[in-house]
Amino acid sequence: MFTEGHPIRIAVLDDDPALVRLVHKLLHYALGESVQVETFNSPDHFESWLENHCCDLLLSDIEMPEADGLSVLRMVKRRNAWTQVVMLTGASTSDRLIEALELGASDYLVKPVQTAALNEVVMQSVQRIRRWRRAFKATHVAH
Repeated sequence: MFTEGHPIRIAVLDDDPALVRLVHKLLHYALGESVQVETFNSPDHFESWLENHCCDLLLSDIEMPEADGLSVLRMVKRRNAWTQVVMLTGASTSDRLIEALELGASDYLVKPVQTAALNEVVMQSVQRIRRWRRAFKATHVAH
């Protein structure tokens, strides 16, 4: 899970299939084979997948008809506190965004998602994940 050479696993969850496809394309274009991207349009499908898998980075809508993005955030952080979570929002209040950050979201993006902003936030998360992997590996080699 924390090995440096292992691809970073990114999950994208949004009820808008067009946005999910766009983010998937942009991630593969920017990061290529260094990432493995899983996409979901339903929180239920994501939750089922999460029972047997783990992700390093989750990009999730905060407002979905089927589920509250904050409950998804809580679930992901319970499963793996290391997971970076970026919330996507189109109509959230500042209180919801603050709550997401308090619950452990590392960042948020406002819809419509701008390519440059997405790249910047994802690259920051990927760099953080890589630093943590190196640190984790170094502590295990030393012991």
